[in-house]
Amino acid sequence: MEVISFVPGRVRLKLDIIYKNNELSDALQLYFRELIGITGVKVNPVIGTISLKYNPNIIDVNTLKNRMISMVDNNGKHLKYISEHYNDYLKEEKNLQVAKKKIFIFGSIYILYKIKQHFWGKFFIGSSLPVLKVAALVTLIKGYPQLKRNYNKIAEYFPTNPDKLLLLAGTALTLSREGNKGTMLLFLKALTDALQSYSKLQIKRTLIENTGNPNSVIWYNYKGTEYLLPIKFLEEGDVVTFYENESIIVDGVIIEGNALINYLYYSGQPEIKRAKVNSCVYDGMVVVSGYIKVRVKKIPDKSLKSDLLLSSLNISKRVKFYQERSLYFASTLALASFIITGNSLTPLSVLLLMTPSASKVALNAGLANYLKLLMKNKILLRNINTIEKILNANSIVFDKTGTLTRGKLRIGKIEIYDDKYTPEDIVQIAASCEGNICHPVASAFTTERMDNLDFNNETIYIPSKGIISNYQKHRVVIGNDKLMMKEKISIVNPKIIKDKEVHFYIPIYFAVDHKLRAKILLIEDLEETAPEMIKQVKELGIEDLSVISGDIKRNTQNIANKLDIQSYMGGLSLDDKVEFIKDKKRNKTVVMIGDGINDTLAMEEADISISFVNAASQHTLLKSDCLLMVKDLSLVPRLIQITEKSYYRIQRNIDFSQNYNFVFGLMATFGYVGPFKAKSLNTFNSILSIFNSMRISSEAIKNNQEYKRGDL
Repeated sequence: MEVISFVPGRVRLKLDIIYKNNELSDALQLYFRELIGITGVKVNPVIGTISLKYNPNIIDVNTLKNRMISMVDNNGKHLKYISEHYNDYLKEEKNLQVAKKKIFIFGSIYILYKIKQHFWGKFFIGSSLPVLKVAALVTLIKGYPQLKRNYNKIAEYFPTNPDKLLLLAGTALTLSREGNKGTMLLFLKALTDALQSYSKLQIKRTLIENTGNPNSVIWYNYKGTEYLLPIKFLEEGDVVTFYENESIIVDGVIIEGNALINYLYYSGQPEIKRAKVNSCVYDGMVVVSGYIKVRVKKIPDKSLKSDLLLSSLNISKRVKFYQERSLYFASTLALASFIITGNSLTPLSVLLLMTPSASKVALNAGLANYLKLLMKNKILLRNINTIEKILNANSIVFDKTGTLTRGKLRIGKIEIYDDKYTPEDIVQIAASCEGNICHPVASAFTTERMDNLDFNNETIYIPSKGIISNYQKHRVVIGNDKLMMKEKISIVNPKIIKDKEVHFYIPIYFAVDHKLRAKILLIEDLEETAPEMIKQVKELGIEDLSVISGDIKRNTQNIANKLDIQSYMGGLSLDDKVEFIKDKKRNKTVVMIGDGINDTLAMEEADISISFVNAASQHTLLKSDCLLMVKDLSLVPRLIQITEKSYYRIQRNIDFSQNYNFVFGLMATFGYVGPFKAKSLNTFNSILSIFNSMRISSEAIKNNQEYKRGDL
């Protein structure tokens, strides 16, 4: 890489890897265009350069150079990876650019013909009717899917690209007539192609944004040096490094370093343990502090959840069916028009007007605006195919920990067994002893008391049990019953309070100098929005609600009772959750809402899976159909409301475009519409479809508004 020129706010670089490589050039341009702080990107594959305009207050030139180096390092594997992911989007973007060029070219030719004919008139071929008919036939072949397929079968014997030959023949025949109307026909056809590409590009772009960053990279160790490598190129036996606050995205064995590991998104329980050399780590765990080098034993499947095909939607099948059958109907009307009028141009008008492109534009533009409306409401739907499943959803299964609850603990009660201590003393001592420990239990104490803490550095953390500390020359033991048994501290005390609700709490025993002084009862709180969400979901007509968890049954039952949910199961393994979903799916359309890696198999099995962008494991995000940008459960009923309203609007827009063709097709049958006007009206139909679809993204769904499923 070579810096050709540089001034603050603008830099020009030379890259050998993009020299005469259009695919990598397009991918590089798309990558930098999405970076924050970049205001302009221009890639020139002819000479292998890239020019970047940027805001120096947001990003500096060294950061840009480092980004560029990471893109082209290792023979450009990372850049090729990006190019593969955005391949469909880049192809559609090229189609749009080609259509724009055609609009400019044919528009310019139209103006030049007008000028020429004003001064010099037309050549003899300009009035040839057969030439006009052949040119119109070429246009029709491209407009009807069935004609296009038959043409492609015949074109297998052509010595050149059949699409280019079709375009060349149509353009040459039309331009040779010097017909202003024929040239305008080509202009309108290019405009229709541009509208179709634009609508497709909208939905592809929105889906790419909703899918998230595909370029998952990992610190790969090679000959003592670390490189950022896309996980796609990782192999079993490789050594990778994970640092503080990074998610572990492989299964493996630690060969160097030690760290505190959070198990929440792996096991579903708020547990933090110390991991050292020879310890095993798994996908979904998070490094809380420290670092580890891991030898990879297994690379989990990082592919997105399947079933992403837009063609599998019923509404898409309906549009396809209309496109397939429109030729037969248009041909019938064309024959009728010839019989009625006796004019050979009238059937051409009917066929041109009945070209079914507008219905596909209405579908694509409608879905794109539906996705935009969801994004306005902080909902990312990365699997557009689930739109119809959301409409039919009649069962919702919730994970407990971290989904219906906050995943954090707080002090519910403190039972004092020694009158020397007050509840405030207990919390003060516990917070001081556990202040340097990164664990949900410790956080519950430090959250209660953060002022005037004397953090004790002589604390020993015992994973899954508790801590032992020397506090002001007293031996303090805080932990569960297992730690008390190990330390030979009796937890049978005549002052222990009998409370029928105690079993819903997590008991933490507090001992000083080998005697039990208190019991701290911790509780896991519900999400604030959970009760209202359950109420709204039931108002929408979904009564089949369930809570499942890897936590013990009594804690799961407690949460279910608080939310008035009758179905619940606790103590479930990953496979148990999958079986639970399978059983529900036998006669229901099931939504699964979860956040941990222990939910991923169940979420993949469910018809619709929902998770949270900032509160879920990476593996869970990849297997989710829908992502909520904030931890707000009220977005779940809003998703259902928006989907129903948007789907209804998309159907009406498709109906309008098809009825539009039918009405004007009938008018053309009786000779009221000529070929030029027919194509103009057909193009106007596509434009109307786009404008009608824009109304979808402007819809406002208000919280708590009265609305029931099936109202539309």
